[in-house]
Amino acid sequence: MSSTLVAQPETRTERKRRKTRDRLVSAAEKLMTSRPIDDVQIKHITETADIGHGTFYLHFKSKYDILVPIVRSRAVTWDHAIQQRVADMEDPAELMVFSGRHMSRLIQRDPIWRWFLKHAGVPVDEMRAAIGPFTARDFAQAVRAGRFNIPDAQFTSRFLFGAYVSSLLESFEASDPERVIDLMMELVLRVLGLDDHEAAEMAHCPLKPL
Repeated sequence: MSSTLVAQPETRTERKRRKTRDRLVSAAEKLMTSRPIDDVQIKHITETADIGHGTFYLHFKSKYDILVPIVRSRAVTWDHAIQQRVADMEDPAELMVFSGRHMSRLIQRDPIWRWFLKHAGVPVDEMRAAIGPFTARDFAQAVRAGRFNIPDAQFTSRFLFGAYVSSLLESFEASDPERVIDLMMELVLRVLGLDDHEAAEMAHCPLKPL
């Protein structure tokens, strides 16, 4: 007897709620890409979306909270572009580094992502939710291929992700943010067991554009 679950169709109430939420997110993204994010208030978002001010709080707790779906959507879009460029890469370690260098640069240059991380307090959980699935996928592929010499893949992944977030925040204030990003990738590779020469060459080689 089949136990396959059939997705239930969206109810009218659920559809209305989703459309309202989408309008709020779209309005917030539009405003935050056209003016300083600190100047955007919740009343501006609701006025742009043509939705009552109180309705905002049925969907989001704060201006910071509404940024979560925005940054996640951008990360998905960027990862899709990156994956188009790595399809022919045979070395999973090279693929991970290429992906990490590009994703880090895109985040570093994006005003919404920068504001989001700067106001997150300790943003490891937020980063893991937004880009964790992509980094975990690339890391796991390299581990399965035997490219990294590590005793515990899960612990190592968590340890390195925290270091990655800290280095990314450091790049926001650096005079040469790309150097900070590439140095971070070199150190990651060394921790994962690559020799100094290979780690440096892979992390600092000219980066092919997307």
